[in-house]
Amino acid sequence: MPTLFSLAAELAAAFDDRTVYLGARRWMIDAVTAARGERMDEWTFRAVPRVVEAMAVTNPTATDMDWEGNDACDRLVDHDTTALCHWLASAPHRPRYCDDAVTAYGKHPLGIARQIQMGQHAEYLEIWTALAAFLAERAKALTT
Repeated sequence: MPTLFSLAAELAAAFDDRTVYLGARRWMIDAVTAARGERMDEWTFRAVPRVVEAMAVTNPTATDMDWEGNDACDRLVDHDTTALCHWLASAPHRPRYCDDAVTAYGKHPLGIARQIQMGQHAEYLEIWTALAAFLAERAKALTT
């Protein structure tokens, strides 16, 4: 019986040089498309495989809380200020993630770099959530 973990591991194995290889099954391409949503920029193309890999190493006995991805997405966030600024400037919708994070959690005492990290975390989490929803539907379809 497929699980979210086993499907994530199968999807992670389908990546070649951070892109889904040409021989990937249709559901894998659909999963990546669902994760990207409307975002078609370079950062997102690199982020999706990172999220998939993080999912693939999530404990297969993980609780629903573990599968929500907060901790895994924390580990994906950049710590280099240059990389954070590049992420922020790479698409016009990215400042919204930071603004939303500041609205939700308040300004961070460590300053703007931490606020940008909070925004990047939100985008990683959005990708994680889209992938988790896709994989849950796939697992359900395979068991019925």
